[in-house]
Amino acid sequence: MPRGNFDMSNLAACGARVSVNKRTFVTVVSGPPRSGTSMIMQMLQSGGMPIASDGIRQPDESSPGGYFELERVESLQHSSPHPWFRELHGRAVKIPYVLLYRLPAGCPCRIIFMGRHWGEIPASQQVMLKRNGVTTTPSHDEALVPASRDGIVQVKEWLAAQPEKAMLSLDYNELIHDAHPHCEKMNLFLGGALDVDRMAAVVGASLYRQRQTGLVEEPTVGDERIVWQRLKDLGYL
Repeated sequence: MPRGNFDMSNLAACGARVSVNKRTFVTVVSGPPRSGTSMIMQMLQSGGMPIASDGIRQPDESSPGGYFELERVESLQHSSPHPWFRELHGRAVKIPYVLLYRLPAGCPCRIIFMGRHWGEIPASQQVMLKRNGVTTTPSHDEALVPASRDGIVQVKEWLAAQPEKAMLSLDYNELIHDAHPHCEKMNLFLGGALDVDRMAAVVGASLYRQRQTGLVEEPTVGDERIVWQRLKDLGYL
């Protein structure tokens, strides 16, 4: 299986290698919190892909379509073997990007990695934290963007070097603006047989609530501990 990120020139070849009846890899949806990962899970489910979700975390105002989480994913924080992960072949599972390093070696995965305008991610997180009654300091919020950005660069570089791990990067803002081309990309990347029209129908402008209004100045140094704490505050770990 090819490794690293894919562009449109080899997406079709990637899809051609996979039987339309059986996917022999785990589909992983990842990205920073509030970048559209839950929406992608809902799109995949609507398109006909089975998902790995236990329903423990119920839909709420922050994610009215649902979270589509599997609590067992949190065990990836520990370095012990995770044989259960290999049982997810053919299904999609949502995993925080800080845990992608724990993906089992030798287990084929195709990772859809979401991105979003950096000014919108902390704004959306703040709305969610406020609803959950969690307060943070301004310095913590200011440090979050560079810490997240640096961590994402590192994990993407790591994934690009891993055999049996392929990645498709998507942008939330572009997806909201014009969903159908991005659904086509996902379908090809995952081997075809998904209902692209039903996937695109999940996307709506009402989902786009915290919009970037200007450029964001990004400091150059990040602290990974801030990212882990924010994930815990948001209930993802």
